[in-house]
Amino acid sequence: MSDGADRVAIDLGGTKIRAARLAPEGRLQPAVDVATPTKDLSALLDAIMAAVERCDDRGGATSKARIVGLGMPGVVDRHTGLVTRCQNIPAAEGTTMHELLAGRLSAEVRVDNDVNLAALGERVAGQAAGTDDLVVLSLGTGVGAGIISHGQLLRGSRGLAAEIADLPLFGDPWDATDRQQGTLERAIGSVGLLRAYHASGGSVHVATVEELVVRADADAVLSTFARQVAVTILALQALVDPAVVVLTGGIGAAPSIVARVRSATRDLLGSVPEVQVSTLGAMAGLHGAAALALGTIPPWVVARPEQLPGG
Repeated sequence: MSDGADRVAIDLGGTKIRAARLAPEGRLQPAVDVATPTKDLSALLDAIMAAVERCDDRGGATSKARIVGLGMPGVVDRHTGLVTRCQNIPAAEGTTMHELLAGRLSAEVRVDNDVNLAALGERVAGQAAGTDDLVVLSLGTGVGAGIISHGQLLRGSRGLAAEIADLPLFGDPWDATDRQQGTLERAIGSVGLLRAYHASGGSVHVATVEELVVRADADAVLSTFARQVAVTILALQALVDPAVVVLTGGIGAAPSIVARVRSATRDLLGSVPEVQVSTLGAMAGLHGAAALALGTIPPWVVARPEQLPGG
């Protein structure tokens, strides 16, 4: 394995930036969290810099980061590095984050989609360790997937592979609202799940999925949701035939949801794919970012300071 002493892994999330130095043997050192400024680009870059500096302070680093692996929400164009569909962090929308950070950090910056890196993390250090064909299915405020097929991350020509929020299921892809949010995400993301509960005549106003999943009067809604997830897994099976599907996210990792999805998937598909729940949780993306920094996989998009204008 490559020397990790001069490398940093970063998982850029909608609420926090999680970063960690890599030890010389490539192991993640303790992570630090910094709140994510979502609307101001300069503040966002400053916060990422602060996260890296706190990693240096905590680990007693003797050298600056030379290579950074960064996972971020949204689609990263492989040809230009342009970030799009980054709804949770509008400050990053339309930017080339790899170039901006390479200049600020004076480091090589390798970028990929966060759920792609979560899939890589699960394969390297998590529930699906060593599995060559797997899907990480993230169910929360948004709906996303990371796909590893024959041991390789599946990204497509522009980075849109596994953007399953767009699957034309349980809605109308010709409807502008459905299309803008993503037909599948609008149906089974947290907002859609809460909407379905209230439309079913739920007895009280429920504001969060955490409240919803423990309510007895949500049983029918949650059963329908589990069946919809099973159909989503059926679609993924038809496309990439994973051996394992790893559930994660605020909805996906809830024990009552996992049990229902497993049952519905067995009823629909039998024993393959195997449905597991992530053991890495929110750390999966950071493990994937570490693998990206170490060169375990070829970088999707990379910027080097010397290649930037004025570098």
